[in-house]
Amino acid sequence: MRKSTLTTGERADNLEQVKKLTKHVSDCVRRANAALGEAGVVAALFSPQAVAVRARLREACEKVITMAPGPQARRMEEILWRKVYYEPLTSAKKIRKGTAWSSTEACWVYGHLWTGLAYYHQLLHTLAQAHHLDRGLADLLPYPAQDEDENISASPGENGIDSVHRCLTCLGDLTRYMLDLPSPPPYHLPVRYYLQALHYHREGGLTHSNLATVYTNSDQPLLAAAHYLRALTCEKAFEAAEGNLKRLLDKSRAFYETGIDNGINKTAADHQKMFLHTVLTLVSFLINNRATEEVARLCQDVLVQLGKVLETYDDGDNDVSERSPSPSATPNGHTPTVQNGCDSPVEPAKKSPLFSLTPESVVAFCAVLVLCTQRLKKQGLSHTSMAQALLVSVLLTLISHVTSRLEQRISLVDPSFLTTLLPDSEKKTETDIKENETDGQKGNKENFESIDKVEGEVAKKKKKKGRNNRLRNLRRRRKVNDDSPVLSDDDTGSDDSAKDDDSDEDVKIESDQEWEGLSASEHLELIGQEGMLSAVYVLCDWLKKEDEVIQLCIKTADSLWTAIAKLLNLLRVDFDQLKSNSNIVRHDVIKLVQESVSGSTDSQSPMLEALCKTPLPEDLMLHTLISSYLSASHKSLNLKSSELVLLRIGRLAVFGRELNKRQDAPLWHNTDTGLYTFSMEGVIVEESKNKEVGQETTSRESSASPSEDDMLSVPPAKKESKRLAGMQSLTAQWLQHEVRNLEERTARRATLGLYLVPDASVLINHLPAIKMLLSKPTHMIIIPQTVIDLLDQQKRESLGARDAIRWLEIKFRHGSRFIRSQRPHERTHLPLIKYPKRKDKEAWEWYQILECCHYLSAQVQQNSASVKAATVTLLTGEHQLPNSSFSHSGLAHAAGAVLEHIEEFMRKWQTSTKGHS
Repeated sequence: MRKSTLTTGERADNLEQVKKLTKHVSDCVRRANAALGEAGVVAALFSPQAVAVRARLREACEKVITMAPGPQARRMEEILWRKVYYEPLTSAKKIRKGTAWSSTEACWVYGHLWTGLAYYHQLLHTLAQAHHLDRGLADLLPYPAQDEDENISASPGENGIDSVHRCLTCLGDLTRYMLDLPSPPPYHLPVRYYLQALHYHREGGLTHSNLATVYTNSDQPLLAAAHYLRALTCEKAFEAAEGNLKRLLDKSRAFYETGIDNGINKTAADHQKMFLHTVLTLVSFLINNRATEEVARLCQDVLVQLGKVLETYDDGDNDVSERSPSPSATPNGHTPTVQNGCDSPVEPAKKSPLFSLTPESVVAFCAVLVLCTQRLKKQGLSHTSMAQALLVSVLLTLISHVTSRLEQRISLVDPSFLTTLLPDSEKKTETDIKENETDGQKGNKENFESIDKVEGEVAKKKKKKGRNNRLRNLRRRRKVNDDSPVLSDDDTGSDDSAKDDDSDEDVKIESDQEWEGLSASEHLELIGQEGMLSAVYVLCDWLKKEDEVIQLCIKTADSLWTAIAKLLNLLRVDFDQLKSNSNIVRHDVIKLVQESVSGSTDSQSPMLEALCKTPLPEDLMLHTLISSYLSASHKSLNLKSSELVLLRIGRLAVFGRELNKRQDAPLWHNTDTGLYTFSMEGVIVEESKNKEVGQETTSRESSASPSEDDMLSVPPAKKESKRLAGMQSLTAQWLQHEVRNLEERTARRATLGLYLVPDASVLINHLPAIKMLLSKPTHMIIIPQTVIDLLDQQKRESLGARDAIRWLEIKFRHGSRFIRSQRPHERTHLPLIKYPKRKDKEAWEWYQILECCHYLSAQVQQNSASVKAATVTLLTGEHQLPNSSFSHSGLAHAAGAVLEHIEEFMRKWQTSTKGHS
């Protein structure tokens, strides 16, 4: 590993030693293969002779890994994994009798896997020392303490990161194989190793697929679907995950169809299970590009099921400390650990249900929809708009749920406090609430009051006493004289419960003396009890990055902007009062959050930057799935649960300020009152941008409030129809947008050329892009003979070249109208250009590719004299072409072709073919 400090002679000795070790590895591989072939029973695979051969092979591979980092080390790591650990296990599965392990066979396999687990830990620490990784990367304890997170502050080289990632993946694979044995360890052990591997390399599609397999076997289909989708959208996509994902979704579709036929919708658990399978069935229809009518019907079913499960959801008025510390929780509602990112088996005897509605499960549901939308958008499928419309509708549903519950909590404690949070059109007094209850909403309040009822009391006394108990649970004593004999909360509660003859006047006097209204700390506690706010934050984070969706929502989703404004108004915590009187949040944290929201500081302080990089619980849950979320490696501040709630409020406030700054968003903020309102006045939409150039934009800060009818919440009877109408209007608006831009897309498509000629780097490094081009054939792909020769030369060293050769052989053997190899006569000499010498191999090969392009361009020009644009596009996968005596782009232009990088071409192609299947 100290290659840069070695002298020339030492380097030569090092290379010679590596060659000898490589030869020794080849000899050990031959002996290991012989031992596997001769074994007739499982015990023979783990005999002393076979174990000794694999031990020598393991030792030689480790020496090469530490002495020669790079491609040679990668090859040795693959040999080490397959020959020492993987192939003996697969051979044991083939040799065993039946499908189950006997006790003796399981003992042999357990010893083999635990030996591999210990060895890879040792190799991991060796790599940590060689690459200067100071922190411990992994240990054998699957359940670390909450303060032992996976912070990774070191910055090793690329080879070191890849080696560490592969070691952690191997640890996850070994523990995953243990799950198939008798008395397996908890599934959290492989999950933890896989998540640690993803911390180093999020774009590892194979790791995501293996993790999804663990979740599938552990009855967590929502997380399994999320990681399968992530495996298919990674930079290094794992295409085999598509088959596993379809099998998982087919099971849910079968359950969904059975539930629809049999009408399985009895209890709240049935509603939650049906919601889970409806979501997964919708994902199946979206990625399989089913008919629009079927997808629209399933979108409606998902919204209806979501409304049903939210109606029955009750978080039990948990404290903030019980809800917030769930940094990486799974959708089963268990308490997770920070390190492993999944639920911790506190009570292993109780088997958790398949799905239970928790804030974590709703966050996972939102992540699945976002990943599905990204995949549809990447493929350019027409259902992208439907998925986007569904996400907007889900966001509206969740915001309505959170605002109604939060408004009800505040009105039960202090109805007058709502007057300071909402505009005049949104104020709800206690009298209004009582009137609404007579119209059919009495049930909810009776549930709140039934907690404090005592049998035998008068109905009027019960009601006042129930309200008094709710006030006592939330209030904090403020300036109480030392002379007055005031009881503590516990003493007062016990005294009140013991006395059944308290008069109404006594209750009123006690409230007037001890409680002066809802404080900022109590307001923060009420907000912290709304667990679904984390899911709202996830979808708001998605919405602010989707400019196209925001523009489509301007005229078609008025209820969305009204709901966002109402939510931001209810989340307005008084920071000044919180700083002066707060026992649950530190003063420094309040000051930092206030500065981040106001944006008053020109240059951010180190503490403020640390606050911006501090992950929320939903960040820790989704950072391996969506790259924009923060991981624990960015964590530098240790915040309490109530402080995390305040941080989430601050980031939602920043989201509101960002929307307010957009000229095409109808969300307005008044800096004097701090209120958010919805209004279309002064909004510059896309169609009218050209007409409004030069006109002054109305000040966003002084906008008038919307009407009372717009700001009032939607009645429960109309919520479903509002959601469906919003989704349909968004889809119609998208179709109109597509029709308006049809001419522009057609013009862009004409500039992409008729023929595509890829070079070797495209086929080696970007083969999925070529496959995607063939999935919607709009061009003819010609593979030059020179490129095929280059692939043949690199197949020994490059895995991508071997994959490309196998794929081309299949295509050429079965025949395709849209891809073929260059024919012998399809080459034309470039006129007036001096050719390089043959010894200049790279330049000569480039000229041979251009001769093919020149022939194709000449043929098109000959057949159609009216063609003016370039008809041949030469694709390359290299960002920086090698320096030479000629200009690559200029020479391509002389040959009648356009030189483009494959990634830039794919962006143009997806834009031009968007919405056309």
